[in-house]
Amino acid sequence: MSHGKMEKRQCVRFEIPGAKVSIKKAGIFGLFSGFSGPLELVNLSKGGVGFESERVLKMDQKILVQLHVPGKPMLHLRGNVRWQASGLGVNQPKMTGVQFLPFGGNWRTNPREVLEVLSRLEDKYAEKETPRFSPGASEKEPVEIKIEELF
Repeated sequence: MSHGKMEKRQCVRFEIPGAKVSIKKAGIFGLFSGFSGPLELVNLSKGGVGFESERVLKMDQKILVQLHVPGKPMLHLRGNVRWQASGLGVNQPKMTGVQFLPFGGNWRTNPREVLEVLSRLEDKYAEKETPRFSPGASEKEPVEIKIEELF
């Protein structure tokens, strides 16, 4: 939570060094234009992607996303633009958030195999939270000591 707003995201967001996205937006009659050049990936989750773009996109606009992860095959995902915010200065890129369509087994969804790849990327790149009172990797497990052994 920040600034009194409730966090609505249910997926862990993570960054992938060197990753980029290209987008293709739907036009009249749902036809898609050409893909943009590579854009800077800000963060990624199994639910969506955030990136920097000069393009103005409309709220709920349907887009295709190509995810370019160094050393990995390109992923193709479909989603909807959920937000776009202007940069702080003139000529600053806009931050854009896209929510992926559900994952499933028909033409109106993203392929389940892509969700599996996103899960593996999350396992590799997301920071893992550790319970507050669990011993760290270098700490020893607590040992049970009997009171009579102390005296």
